[in-house]
Amino acid sequence: MKKLSGAILSLICALMSAALLGACSPSRSSEPNLSTAMPSAPGAPNQRVNFQGGGVTIRHDDSLTLPLDAYDSPQNWSLTNKAINALTQACMKRRGFDTPSRYFVTGRPYVAASTLYGVVDLASAEKYGYRSFVQSAAPSRLSKRPPQSISAATAKAFWGDLKSGHGGCRDEASEKLGMQKIDAAFEFVQELRIEARAAAAHDSRVQKVNANWSSCMKGAGYTYPSPTVPPHDRSLLGRGLSKPPGAALPPPSPAEKAAAVSDVKCKRRVNYLQTVALVTAAYQKIIIAQNASSLRQGQAAWQTVLGRADF
Repeated sequence: MKKLSGAILSLICALMSAALLGACSPSRSSEPNLSTAMPSAPGAPNQRVNFQGGGVTIRHDDSLTLPLDAYDSPQNWSLTNKAINALTQACMKRRGFDTPSRYFVTGRPYVAASTLYGVVDLASAEKYGYRSFVQSAAPSRLSKRPPQSISAATAKAFWGDLKSGHGGCRDEASEKLGMQKIDAAFEFVQELRIEARAAAAHDSRVQKVNANWSSCMKGAGYTYPSPTVPPHDRSLLGRGLSKPPGAALPPPSPAEKAAAVSDVKCKRRVNYLQTVALVTAAYQKIIIAQNASSLRQGQAAWQTVLGRADF
């Protein structure tokens, strides 16, 4: 589990590079057909996206599922997290310590939809501008440096040697479950996601929807080539407000929030989420077929670990 936050950060950087620069050239000479037709009618700017088809599910909460998500499902992570927590807690008890609640593993390693597509939630844009995007793009890390409320002895029992990460209860739990193979399977799936995303960035259908979004934003008074740019425009973030002492940026300003709201509405108007997700899913399906053997090995590793976790 130690490498996961680093893998996520690497994925984010690669995805952002592909989206901004189109840095990786697809290996295919033709664009894949879509099993579901892309929406042709303009979307409703004030209505959440709800779409299913072509291997894509986009829900009202702006979460989405693509074909490669089947290879590291939230259900699998939930079961292994519970097992790791139980084994870690038992180990800590043997060593005479309680496990601090902040050290329990929760959730599934993932990259939020807003990291891939920019701000997508209208209510969030109205309240926070682009800051929800910035927060979701930075995966939380479980720091090995104990806070003041956790003793050094407790942290050492949990982590072991802080440099190597070995000898602690978390490491013992991971080894008992065989999580090393899961980490490798997770990183492999992430690499395939990067490949699909990079190929999609070169697809004419994605380039067209980027241009349509850009045109829509220009009509609202903003000049940006793609949705991944404005969240990093420091001349926009907090525009018109002073930066508090010690802060990296001013708080979200009315100007920033207005831009983020226009961003979300333009995405919905041009069917941005559906288009990019459908094209990305088409490339993921090709990549899944090309890597079927390795993906099956990853699934076998999951089944082994899930069998050990079911106690």
